[in-house]
Amino acid sequence: MSAPDRLYTRLVTRVDPDEVELPPDVQKDVPRNGLRLVAANTLQSSGDQMVSASTVLPWLFHVIGVPAALVGLLVPIRESGSMLPQAFLTPLVVRVRRRKWVFVTGAGVQAASVAVMAATAALGHGLAAGVWILAALVVFSLGRCLCSIASKDVQGRTIPSGERGQIIGLATSAAGLVAVTLGLAIRLLGGQDITAGQIAILLTVGAVLWTLSAAVYAQVREPAGRSGRMRSPPAPGPRARRTVTTRVHPTRGSPTRPACSVTIPPSGSSSRCADCCWSRR
Repeated sequence: MSAPDRLYTRLVTRVDPDEVELPPDVQKDVPRNGLRLVAANTLQSSGDQMVSASTVLPWLFHVIGVPAALVGLLVPIRESGSMLPQAFLTPLVVRVRRRKWVFVTGAGVQAASVAVMAATAALGHGLAAGVWILAALVVFSLGRCLCSIASKDVQGRTIPSGERGQIIGLATSAAGLVAVTLGLAIRLLGGQDITAGQIAILLTVGAVLWTLSAAVYAQVREPAGRSGRMRSPPAPGPRARRTVTTRVHPTRGSPTRPACSVTIPPSGSSSRCADCCWSRR
């Protein structure tokens, strides 16, 4: 057993190989891919902590004198910007055979956006700086959206279903440790007296973390999947339908006797009556 296999086995409870539905050539890469995904997700979550829209960015706005009205836009832009675009980005992502490159692209977009925020924090001031940071946050959210869409597909292709949640849990725990360390570092750096230059350094570290996350994710060995547009199932043709005529006997005292023709699709579920004729006795 190689070193990556031993380390991965200590961190993750392995699934029985006989119950794994992955191809054999993918199964042999599970330990290495798992460790790479843990590292990349840890770097990604740590980068999120560096650009927190509820703590770091409001603090930055206060330091550089951005109007308070813009502070309330930070969280809505970050959250909605990473969720709403999935509706039109998903059909584009499914055309890519190896989705890891979508994640790498999204991580690169986020790194560049955070770098713009860092430069604005170091050089800007007032309303103009706030507008630049909000614009960079919009682009950052789009990159985050790409990463969110692609990461699920990559894990589904490279990691057994019983181990995916453990990988996410390990990355979340490591990112939580980073968040605690970050809070202590800010406290030691100056607490309430922290400067815009120090926050700019913090954002630069976040950009570096996103760059490292993209570099690690690019090393994941993902099998090529199918690419194409999302299509709805075709409607059954006329030969796939059959018509059944049934006669329902009326109850005593009823003057009519109905006859009903029903078209039944190949699935076996009957549709509404296509033609119903009534005749007198």
